[in-house]
Amino acid sequence: MSASLPIIISDDLEKLSETLSTNIHKDFYCVDYISKGLLYIHGKMPDLIKEFLEYKFSSLNDIKYLVANSVILEGVNLPVDNLYILHTRGMETKALHNLIGRVNRLNEVFDNNRKNLNKLLPPIHFVNSLEFNPNSKMESKIKLLRSGISKDTIENPLLYKFNSEKLKNELSKTSDPVKQIELDKKIDKISKLKAREDFLANEDGNPENKIDRILLASSLHLLYYNYDDAIEKLKEKIDIISSTEIWNSSDILEKIYIFFISDLEEYITNAEFSRLKYESARNFYRNFIDKTHKLTLSQHIYETVAYYQRIKGNTSGKAYFVGTSYGELSKENSHNVAYIDLSTKSDKELVNIALVKIKIESDFVSYTINQYVNVLYDLDLINDDEYNLHMYGTTNKRNSEFVKLGFSGSLLKRLEQDGQLEHLSINMYGIVEFSGEFRQYFNSQDELTQFEIRKFIDL
Repeated sequence: MSASLPIIISDDLEKLSETLSTNIHKDFYCVDYISKGLLYIHGKMPDLIKEFLEYKFSSLNDIKYLVANSVILEGVNLPVDNLYILHTRGMETKALHNLIGRVNRLNEVFDNNRKNLNKLLPPIHFVNSLEFNPNSKMESKIKLLRSGISKDTIENPLLYKFNSEKLKNELSKTSDPVKQIELDKKIDKISKLKAREDFLANEDGNPENKIDRILLASSLHLLYYNYDDAIEKLKEKIDIISSTEIWNSSDILEKIYIFFISDLEEYITNAEFSRLKYESARNFYRNFIDKTHKLTLSQHIYETVAYYQRIKGNTSGKAYFVGTSYGELSKENSHNVAYIDLSTKSDKELVNIALVKIKIESDFVSYTINQYVNVLYDLDLINDDEYNLHMYGTTNKRNSEFVKLGFSGSLLKRLEQDGQLEHLSINMYGIVEFSGEFRQYFNSQDELTQFEIRKFIDL
């Protein structure tokens, strides 16, 4: 698209391009695309950057085109006039309705200044191309849309409308032994899940049940194959490890390994989490978490690219793990297409791979590692300082209060270095208050920094 579009002469676009270059990297693809009035967003883009680009698309008329994946189904309203759908894989009727509903929102349809309702009929284009749909066609999805039929599939056994008797009836009627085993396992799984939820729902205040409640509430049944046996082993560890020298001398990543992984490897179902059994993986995340707290996104990208440059000529660079979303090849004796060959990538490609990789690893830390840090904290196996240092990058109570509100570690560090934290305070309602000096500082910052600050401070 960019190659076929003309350059737009615009001060706003030039300013935005410079902002992206400064705060992310000069080789970030959007730095070039923006001069053509083109942006793209996807779910593996850091949240701040994705939200900022959505905001600029909404506020700058010179940005004419937005390319996105299904991440566009959620989030803020966007001024979209027409839509080109390149594939419908994995999208049910309701998701398609939601996607089409992103075009011409009601505030744009009923606009007093326009006095025209033509936006009630937005142009929606289904691009049924072999390039984007090699193995499927869109006719069936279009027919479903036209039929108006939309059916919910209720599979969560905790929902009121869930019908467990249907499964039992199905089991009694089938004579297929394979089907019987499959249904038996499903019914047993549902029964255990309901029993756990009932246990959590019926709070009795009994201190003897505290450990069971914490472990159950943490969704550890998703981490281990044989949950009941694994829980018993974890309960045995609680009584022993906190008094050992190795535990008291270990950091958070090491404690996660000692408590959740060591001697429990055979039970773990999550292959991604299981990587923490390797010291090299723990060292990687130890370093990654430290950089996340201390570096700006731009600095983090530069350091990551420098690392890629060092290893791309080595054997390890021939198969670098990026995850299945961006994988191009698999390692020997594996069907997991989750690796790329760094030696084949240009410098510009490495920058954009680094941006994606930082987001992927940030999500793993936030949604997986931190989940188990919370369990350790709730079980009193780590203290406040350990918890705050891991979660917020500081043991300074005042600073951690800002991070709890959502301030990134890099933003907080920048405000601290610029002497601006003394001009900020948090009132009894959790609202950040600021002085006139801070407003002057804010006005001197670039658009992206202002956008991030405005997420937490009403300026």
